[in-house]
Amino acid sequence: MKRKKQRLNIKAIGIATLLLILIGWGLYKGVSWGVHKIIESRYSIEDETLYKSPPASEEIVFQRKGEGLFITQSSGLEDSRRTVSITTGDDYCPSWDTTGKGLYFIRKTTNNQLNLMYYNRNENLLMPNPLQTFTELDIPNIDNSFITISHDGKYVIVSSYDWGINVWNIQTGEKEISFPMEKTYEYMNIFSRNGKFFLFSCTNLYDKQFIHGIDKPAPSSTLYLSTISLDRIVQIDVSPEAFQGCCFSLNGYTFTYAKEGSIYYVDSIESPKPTLLSEGTFPSIRPTLTEKKRKEYRWHSPFWSPVDMTNIAGFLQIPDQPFILLATPHELITIHSQQQACIQYTEKVRNQETSYMGWKLIDFQYQDINYDTQPELLATWWPGGLEIGAERISFFALQNDGQLKEQFTSQRSHKNIVQFKDLDGDGTNELVNIYLDTQKDAGLNLENLYWEDILVWNGNTWVNANHRFSEQYSKLKETYEVFLIDAIKKPDDYGESLYLIQDLLEKVNSLLKP
Repeated sequence: MKRKKQRLNIKAIGIATLLLILIGWGLYKGVSWGVHKIIESRYSIEDETLYKSPPASEEIVFQRKGEGLFITQSSGLEDSRRTVSITTGDDYCPSWDTTGKGLYFIRKTTNNQLNLMYYNRNENLLMPNPLQTFTELDIPNIDNSFITISHDGKYVIVSSYDWGINVWNIQTGEKEISFPMEKTYEYMNIFSRNGKFFLFSCTNLYDKQFIHGIDKPAPSSTLYLSTISLDRIVQIDVSPEAFQGCCFSLNGYTFTYAKEGSIYYVDSIESPKPTLLSEGTFPSIRPTLTEKKRKEYRWHSPFWSPVDMTNIAGFLQIPDQPFILLATPHELITIHSQQQACIQYTEKVRNQETSYMGWKLIDFQYQDINYDTQPELLATWWPGGLEIGAERISFFALQNDGQLKEQFTSQRSHKNIVQFKDLDGDGTNELVNIYLDTQKDAGLNLENLYWEDILVWNGNTWVNANHRFSEQYSKLKETYEVFLIDAIKKPDDYGESLYLIQDLLEKVNSLLKP
């Protein structure tokens, strides 16, 4: 009996302990929530009319490649505006500290080292010793990347079109392995006070096209001003080149940006009218908020913070729908602006979930290609280098919930293009998928020796219809035979690639059999 009682006591003690833990956890969460609300209530509600009265003048620091850093004023006529040189080195990415008393920048030395420096604006004094030293391997493409140094001087944030966002810890000199994207955004100067508005650019400067027979926009870069909710997006400027930095003011609804080697300033988001200030790139507006005011304006992470909005390669607002389609060079994202939802496209590759689609996004169009009155999203990715075709071509249907459903994909050894042609004269286009049909390197002599698959839309998907187009394959056979005759005459020029011509001839002959 005593043992049974002992077991019951142990069980009761265990239950009581668990209840105490749960009650304690609940009290902790309740107190934490209450403290959070009290702290939040201390911050004043922002006067929404402040942007109508911008500062009389703001100091803007910027760089001129090879000449150093300069400071100019946002006010005054262009002829009378004073621009002052503050450094004369090969200096990059000037970024003000939180107080506006000084600024950080990166200096490239004669031996191609990158030194993190500090300039005291109040005392007009350049600190003699670098805070940290990097190499160009740490920060590649420094001439073209969007680089920001955090206001607290702890991190260097590098946003590169090819590599996305990377963060270096200044104290350790090492790259941060898993740095939260929302924390990265907190350090970047692309957001207005209280995070109500932000700047982003959409850049695709490639004149390549791997989907032929559809519209192709000209290579360009567009700068946008948007609310954080993405329900209001305004085009600010367009350039045939990538924008060379942009920056919001910390103390007002003003911003500056660089386009084609010149600095522009906008003094109000109510009617954005850029004013040309000076030659230069990568501008940064000096913060002049008091300590009290800085505390009033807190950072609020946007709902889409996991998305790299500094490297947008494709941007489409869907007419009459609450959807926005975005693409970084490697990923596809659907934004539902009404539900404040961010839907990233993922798929399984080798039994692993991935959002990686390809190396460089090229084509990004929304067009009705199968005549069902519902446009499709068309996207291609280029592997870069000397490759002559896409590494991936995909068509997607946008569903009612914002998900993308793939209707067609082609991944053919990085040498792929597709064409839309009306081959049978019935008024609708067929899809011609053209690729180099080989598992090995075919050699330069066979770069233009392709196979073609002809597909038709059956109402649900694209299906192979090669057997219906014998005339097309008869022409293809003639091409292969000319190649074979030349290869027989010059076998050394083709080497091991000779098998490819034979395989293609066998394939086309099999298709043309009655």
